[in-house]
Amino acid sequence: MDRKSLTIGVLTITATILLVANLIPLPAPAVASQVLKDRDYSVVTARLPSGGDGLYILDNRTGKIAIFNWDNAQRRIRPQGVVAASDAFER
Repeated sequence: MDRKSLTIGVLTITATILLVANLIPLPAPAVASQVLKDRDYSVVTARLPSGGDGLYILDNRTGKIAIFNWDNAQRRIRPQGVVAASDAFER
C-alpha cells in the first residue's frame, strides 16, 4: 500500500465519520420558558421585557411575586423586586 492510497483511505474514513455526525440529531436546546408548580410556590423562567432571562417566583400563600434576573457582567442573580400578584397584572 503506497502513501497515496493511505491518504485517500484516511480522508474517506474522516468524511464518513463527519457525515454520520451531521445526520445524528442534536438534543433540543434549553429554552427559558419552563414552569415548576407546587402547592406553595410557582416558579417560571421567561424573557424579561428589558431583555435577558428572568425568574419569577409566585408565593401562592401570600400572593407575592419575586422577580430575579441574571446579570452576565457580574455572573450572578440580581433581585428586581417583589410585588403583589394583583398589582403585577393591572394595566
